[in-house]
Amino acid sequence: MSDPTIMKLNKAVKDIVEQYPYNTFSLMLEAKGIQVPEQLGGNCLWQALKLNDKLRKLNIQTSLIEPINTLHVTSLAQNQENTYLFEPSLALGEVIKINNMAQNEKIDFEILPYITDKVGICVQKFGKNEVKVNFTDTKSDKVFSSYEYDLNSLKTIKDLNVKEYQSLIGEKIMLRYNIDDEVWYFYKNLKRGSLEFELINRKGKQTYTTNFDPNFLDYRLDIMSERIGISTRDIKDFFEQAYFIVRQGYNR
Repeated sequence: MSDPTIMKLNKAVKDIVEQYPYNTFSLMLEAKGIQVPEQLGGNCLWQALKLNDKLRKLNIQTSLIEPINTLHVTSLAQNQENTYLFEPSLALGEVIKINNMAQNEKIDFEILPYITDKVGICVQKFGKNEVKVNFTDTKSDKVFSSYEYDLNSLKTIKDLNVKEYQSLIGEKIMLRYNIDDEVWYFYKNLKRGSLEFELINRKGKQTYTTNFDPNFLDYRLDIMSERIGISTRDIKDFFEQAYFIVRQGYNR
């Protein structure tokens, strides 16, 4: 028998993954007074707030939750029977259902994300209310993300240090777009200043730079532009503005 709650949650998170790009710079630009269209998406905090707003309209109450081992935030929903964890920032188009678990119990399962292949997920309870969630590439069996959550430490936006998420850039200014059966990554390289493109599909990974073929890059930007309703020129401008802010020093 299908779980009607799961069906609603899966549709909501898949809509976020499908409709909005993931990027590392929208919140930073907005903090500097630059208006960014909603269609350009945002980072993990942006996605969590967007998802929570979507679920509230379905009368599903959610909270924010931060792992205790790294800077990240996502959405969590609970009812009397289950805890539901979301990871749209990893492009997972399905909710992670965590049943009431016994001490030191482990659950291993795979869910098919919206992107290229299956991701293995291991959930292990290691304290009274703490769980560790490992995300594994099923082809290489390598853990690519690992989060430890205290399921009693639920938060609202007022509890977060939002400035940390506004400056959460990493080594590259990045935008990820999930399209059909491919994942497109657009990077602004902070060292070289070049705009780079990476395509991932079931055949593997291909990387391009503007030095390699600028027309190929623009072709992909044009396709994304038409789908999300933001001009290619504006998308490039947002990358350039983010690059300028980061190079100048975010906190200056």
